[in-house]
Amino acid sequence: SWTGRGSPAVAAILAALDDLPPSDRPVFVALDGRSGVGKSTLATSLGLRRPATVVAGDDFYSARPMTLSHSQRARMSDAEVAEAVIDWRRLRRLALEPLRRREPVQFEPYDWTADDGRLARRRELPSRDLVVVEGVYSSRPQLADLIDLAVYVEVAEDARSQRLQARAGDEPGLVSFTERGEHYYFEYIRPPETFDLRVHSLSG
Repeated sequence: SWTGRGSPAVAAILAALDDLPPSDRPVFVALDGRSGVGKSTLATSLGLRRPATVVAGDDFYSARPMTLSHSQRARMSDAEVAEAVIDWRRLRRLALEPLRRREPVQFEPYDWTADDGRLARRRELPSRDLVVVEGVYSSRPQLADLIDLAVYVEVAEDARSQRLQARAGDEPGLVSFTERGEHYYFEYIRPPETFDLRVHSLSG
């Protein structure tokens, strides 16, 4: 995995950032990739190297999937799953657009402790020159006009599978549901080759 400041993945992203044209507004980086590849860890490592506001896509998980029965989820197409999992409209309106205007933001994140569709206590994020948006669907076309550098994060599939199994707990059906949407998204909407940069969470 990434080892803090010496990470090749972090170094590659910082080099790509330094190659961007100068701007008088905050620079936005999207760390996208399948669940379990280490996007959150990479975002944290970036923040150790350069002051950044990190926006977690999971904070904008949509309540809708949690209100559906297993059979209702099963009837959804893969494309519908890809559209339903993250509330990208709320992410854009409450976090990304204000941060682009250099405004601090406040929003109520999804409550993963309750995990029943409720929102948690209000969270505040400061405005900084670098904004890292981490999470699956963070570089979806509807957000592309806000993103300066789109990064696809990948890992060996066996390592990813182990992480997903550890996360699944009592909800393996929900993991398979979200996997359907991710497969569609990276196959048909945002294939890995369309990203500005690809990095591996394991090197060597």
